[in-house]
Amino acid sequence: MIETAVSVSKSVQFETSEKPDSVLTFLRDYGFTNAQISKLIRNRPTLLLIDPEKILKPKFAFLYSVGFSPPDLPTILCRQSGLLAYSLENQIIPCFEYLKVVHSSHKQQCRHRSQTLELDFWIIYAEGYGQQHHDPSRINDEKKLDTFKKCGWSEDDITSMIKRQYLCLVLSEKKIERGMGFLTNKMGLEPSFIARHPMLLCFSLEKRMIPWYSVIQVLLSKGLINKDVSVVQALLLSKSRFMNKFVIRYQKEIPELLKIFEGEMVFGTNQRV
Repeated sequence: MIETAVSVSKSVQFETSEKPDSVLTFLRDYGFTNAQISKLIRNRPTLLLIDPEKILKPKFAFLYSVGFSPPDLPTILCRQSGLLAYSLENQIIPCFEYLKVVHSSHKQQCRHRSQTLELDFWIIYAEGYGQQHHDPSRINDEKKLDTFKKCGWSEDDITSMIKRQYLCLVLSEKKIERGMGFLTNKMGLEPSFIARHPMLLCFSLEKRMIPWYSVIQVLLSKGLINKDVSVVQALLLSKSRFMNKFVIRYQKEIPELLKIFEGEMVFGTNQRV
């Protein structure tokens, strides 16, 4: 097993094979395939230095307890390996405790599908709510609703949004306003349309929306994709699917496409961010 660990990450030096072997054994026992283990260790090589019984086992037990299914968890952790780097007591548990408050206050059933739990966690964490020094009362629904109304939303739009993704109400007023500004002014979307696709507001402008939108625009400008392509559906794709469909496929024609996708270059210029 130590050979497998070393081949995955040569940046980690081991005094003995005991710890990396125990980590690899633990991951296999919890349903990780060899390919998933390689990907996880490649992203988080320091995992090989920890005690899995003390660090990983309690995290896995908690994630199972809140609704992540054993078959789905390896895939999710390979995609979001940062979750294993967070403190169970100071970050992970407070985030999910906060989610309980939000679910309860909006009379929503707890969403036990692994993918929706994963998404809910990252929305809460990104907005800084799931931390011990934050009080659940920090959510001010009326203030958030007023922000949506100022952006041109009707009562029906707000109702539609809450039914689809009520966690939009935990977004900061600044994030809502900036997101609406981009979606309406840059992309030309109507509030009623955004209300039917509220996840667009949850994504990061700098890390996802602007770079991905720029990729689509540069491909359109070069005539490499059809003008009837749905930009919104493209923005809702997973990162790997978007890369395969719009970045990797056209890198020979546009070598700088990866830099645009990663937000390192502004579309239409040679300027780097």
